[in-house]
Amino acid sequence: MCQPIDKQKVFFENISPNTTTDSLKAYLLEKYQIQSCTVPSESGKNKGHGIVIFSDKAEVDTLMENRPHIIDGAQVEIYRSVLNQGSLIKKKGVKNLIVSGIKNKLSESHLKKYFKNYGKINYIDMNNQDNFCRIEFDE
Repeated sequence: MCQPIDKQKVFFENISPNTTTDSLKAYLLEKYQIQSCTVPSESGKNKGHGIVIFSDKAEVDTLMENRPHIIDGAQVEIYRSVLNQGSLIKKKGVKNLIVSGIKNKLSESHLKKYFKNYGKINYIDMNNQDNFCRIEFDE
């Protein structure tokens, strides 16, 4: 039975500036079976995150159970992929939201103004240098 790819995809955040696709892949292949691994880079520098597709959902479950993960000297944050289900208004259970493509385009006040309708915002972690931010909502 074929699983939806979103059940096998994991996002790695706050990775070390030294982490590459090869080093992330090497770390994971010691314990897990993966289909693909990508650490996007620009001008020879990684963008602070990685995307991995595991062989199946059970591998993702095991990865999540074995947190924290220290890769290339940095404790990374990992998030399961969430299938795009349209508007988040009236949907409960979304606590963290990643917004990408913001580099020097959006301020924290712009993000607060736009996302306030989706719930009470606890904080916004701006990381314009890496072209994304994380918004944490109250549950």
